[in-house]
Amino acid sequence: MSSEPEFYPRVFAAYTTKRVEFRFRGLDLRFSLSHGLFSSADIDSGSRLLLKVVSRLMDDDLRAGRELPKTMLDAGSGVGVLGVAVARGMEAAGIRDFRVRAQDRDELARVFSARNALENGLAPGSFGAFAEKLLDGPADARYGLILSNLPAKAGLPVLEDFFYRAARMLAPG
Repeated sequence: MSSEPEFYPRVFAAYTTKRVEFRFRGLDLRFSLSHGLFSSADIDSGSRLLLKVVSRLMDDDLRAGRELPKTMLDAGSGVGVLGVAVARGMEAAGIRDFRVRAQDRDELARVFSARNALENGLAPGSFGAFAEKLLDGPADARYGLILSNLPAKAGLPVLEDFFYRAARMLAPG
């Protein structure tokens, strides 16, 4: 985090309300949570379920000899649970040339995603955190996997828009 202003570690410390442990694909991960961001008491059940499904898909792809996605987007990253967990899972599977882009509209979420990635041992080259709207970012970016734990209460129009726009951002295949 040396390229960031020196006050970011103080912001992170001031807004961290809890540290939790989480296990994904046999890996022990730790996440700092914040009262200012979604799921401030624990890793929420929606994220846990989504990561179980992603883990099964990774197993299926590995068993079938299919290549795992090399580019991933964690849209609405919050503290970075989805992106960090999948990135660490990729490393554990021996994949090194991947890139996760975590983005959230909230600068605090960007700081927490970046810090949680760093604290879980991810190299800055494999994980980047950005403060941008849900599916904004590089216009020509294409992803092999897009992860998001959108709240159902966002409403059908929001969810439909997300899936329509996200589908257009997927890489061929």
